[in-house]
Amino acid sequence: MEIIKIKLNNFINKYLEIIFTIVWFLFLLILVILIIYMQIDTKDFFSYLISFTIAWFAIYLTIKIGKNSQKTLDNINETVIEIKNLNLEKDQINIKKENQVIKQNRINKIQKENDEYENKLK
Repeated sequence: MEIIKIKLNNFINKYLEIIFTIVWFLFLLILVILIIYMQIDTKDFFSYLISFTIAWFAIYLTIKIGKNSQKTLDNINETVIEIKNLNLEKDQINIKKENQVIKQNRINKIQKENDEYENKLK
């Protein structure tokens, strides 16, 4: 289901302008057919055409802005994930350094005890 959604989203992103243009021309064709066969007044034709064009353009802009907003949100999410990953890597490096310091302290302590023991033996 997710794959279908992604493919549909990609299709809409690629062909959004073409789809809207085709639908607008289909509406224009329907209006012309109505003028020819139904004898609609040309004054009504232009009012229908203007109304539909404005509504269609508003819908187009809404979808376009929504797509851009989604892209922006996706970019922000990717950036946040990258920052989290960098912080995790930084934490892992810090933990490794702390472990090295702890190991070195243990080694120093053991060497010191060993030196003290050797001094006692002498």
